[in-house]
Amino acid sequence: MSRRVRFGDNIKILRSRNKMTQQDLADKLHVARQTISAWQEGIGKPDIYMLADLSAIFGVTTDYLLSVSYTHLTLPTT
Repeated sequence: MSRRVRFGDNIKILRSRNKMTQQDLADKLHVARQTISAWQEGIGKPDIYMLADLSAIFGVTTDYLLSVSYTHLTLPTT
């Protein structure tokens, strides 16, 4: 069974790839460092507007941040 990647894991990975500390990201988003820590620990989640900001900062889609996969969906045939 594969392990589902959590939102917080994605944030931590993206921060690391971009050589950013929690404080660096917090400063860009105008939030407290503890907010970033809470997201990474799965204690809290950002609102939808913050998701858009995060995707812009890291250059990824919101689907990527949320680990959304559409491989299980089938399109209707016409």
